[in-house]
Amino acid sequence: MEKIADKIRAFPFPPIGLAFLVGLLLGWLAIGWWLWPVSWTDADPWDLRAEHQERYVTLVAKGYARTRNADQAKEALASWENQALADLLATMQDQAPDSETHRQLADLASALGLPRSEAVAPTEPRAFPAVPPLRSRLVTVFGTAGAALVVVVLIVLALSTRPWDSIAEWTRRAQRAQAVEAPKLIPGHFVSTYAQGRDDYADYFSIEAPDGQFLGECGLSIGRILGRETPRRVTALEMVLFDSFDHRTETRILMSRYAHEDAALRQELMTRGELILADPGAEALVETNNLQMLATVTDLEYADQEPVEGVFQRVVVDLDVRIKHLPAEATAEVEPSAA
Repeated sequence: MEKIADKIRAFPFPPIGLAFLVGLLLGWLAIGWWLWPVSWTDADPWDLRAEHQERYVTLVAKGYARTRNADQAKEALASWENQALADLLATMQDQAPDSETHRQLADLASALGLPRSEAVAPTEPRAFPAVPPLRSRLVTVFGTAGAALVVVVLIVLALSTRPWDSIAEWTRRAQRAQAVEAPKLIPGHFVSTYAQGRDDYADYFSIEAPDGQFLGECGLSIGRILGRETPRRVTALEMVLFDSFDHRTETRILMSRYAHEDAALRQELMTRGELILADPGAEALVETNNLQMLATVTDLEYADQEPVEGVFQRVVVDLDVRIKHLPAEATAEVEPSAA
């Protein structure tokens, strides 16, 4: 029994109750009555507003005057309460705009064999509340929701013997839940700099899980050179993102303007990966199943050599890596210390 009581006490009744009450007020009062009120369709004639009832009865009276078919008129007005119909016809005769309409209404009343009307004065059209404008309805919706939230919080605080301790406990639970998910967004920031003369340039950086487990690798190296001179005349850099869990390598080619505009070089390099023109501020988003890398060119200088803007003098690339998903075997659960 103690275990059951502990489970009941640990169950998040206040948040669920809060969500229930707010949803009830929004759905029932605010949305159902103000924002999107119920509209009627396929209503019977006697359920219409007074002016529409009169228009319908006038049409029936004109039809009877033309055809003299009493059965058809009775069928059109079937199920209409006799006394209410008699009162309506009497009122319409009193308000008839001309003698012809008055005669048609009187003939219809006679053909239907209605009881004597008890109406002593014309019936007033039934008043319907005007639908407020959308802005007013939205204010009502959010005002109702805010009031409901305040009421629920006050109720929770009133029922709790130590309300601030309860709030602190809810906060700790949320922080513990967030701590489990947090490793999925741990960032890694790396900077790779190529300078002419680094003929062995190959900057690669390890990507690790919170527990130090190897998840992959990212970095840049020389991708294409022009001629055979030394130092090498680099016209393109190769950028890679390797995911060790899905054994996948994504490659991008960072090209000089000359290489980017040369059809033969483009045709050669496009088989190795997506082509990107190296310009200050240029960005490339590279993704695998578990990793995401945003590469940004932050600095670029061309060597004063031929071809123009064809040989890199200096290139600086920022690599921002995020872990999208931690495979189950790489997940490291870190329990926060008790407060």
